Amino acid sequence: LSSFLGSAFALLQAEVAQADLQVLQKKDGELLWIDFTEAKVRSEDPEQFEVAARNFVSEVFTLIPSTSRDVAINVLASLCSKGPGVYSYLWAELPWNEDGEVAK
Repeated sequence: LSSFLGSAFALLQAEVAQADLQVLQKKDGELLWIDFTEAKVRSEDPEQFEVAARNFVSEVFTLIPSTSRDVAINVLASLCSKGPGVYSYLWAELPWNEDGEVAK
């Protein structure tokens, strides 16, 4: 989970967002992110990137089991404290509580 979120966070920090996530896990546990053909880059179209970034964090969120959300919150908090970026707020807007409420 830490590796997955670290990679997702780094992509967003690099201003790259991909809404159709395809992540493979190798036998050694290493993650391989593939198929960025429809990825959006902020420098190409800032408005379209904002939409893509929101979709990206939403899709990352859907891949996190609800039983692992507490761990995910801690991982993201650590990542944000080391290098908060302009899009860090998107992670906070997700419904981290199981009841669907946005975390405060």
